[in-house]
Amino acid sequence: MTPLNITTHYSLLEGLSKPQQIIDRCKELGYTSCAITDHNSISGCVGFFKAAKSAGIKPILGVTYDIEGFDDILKIWFLYLTLQTMSL
Repeated sequence: MTPLNITTHYSLLEGLSKPQQIIDRCKELGYTSCAITDHNSISGCVGFFKAAKSAGIKPILGVTYDIEGFDDILKIWFLYLTLQTMSL
């Protein structure tokens, strides 16, 4: 299993955990890969990537953007898959 929609504390009012805490929990659960998709921010990507690599977990970096100008806010998810994460 690979969690694909986790937000860090950089997603204001949505996420609570620091990137290292997320990786520590993934390690406890035996996950081999994990993704973060912070809301309108990529601030957690560097810390998440470094923590994941040092723990032997394949990092998947992503972001959820709000795009205004529609009747409702359109949410778009982007997952940045690196060559190392393509072999999930």
